[in-house]
Amino acid sequence: MEGQRGQETNSELSRQVQRALDELLPAMTTDGGGAEFMSLEAGVATVRLIGSCEFCPSRQLSASALRRGLEQRLPELVAINILYPTFSRSAE
Repeated sequence: MEGQRGQETNSELSRQVQRALDELLPAMTTDGGGAEFMSLEAGVATVRLIGSCEFCPSRQLSASALRRGLEQRLPELVAINILYPTFSRSAE
């Protein structure tokens, strides 16, 4: 029973993380950037920057603002990991 309660709590927190991202993303998407919720494990949310964030020199500022926004909305999170996109070159 305890395991099921933990899964329900984790599932609810995952929904809360996604809702918070939905609130925070409009500011990023106006510049072609974005973020997607990847996972939640042991209270640690992992979010990946996407879109034009791959090439943007301000992506660290965006990541910091995203982290602060999530921390303010969801103080129950233990930590927030932000994954940065990597530059990918097509084979020529």
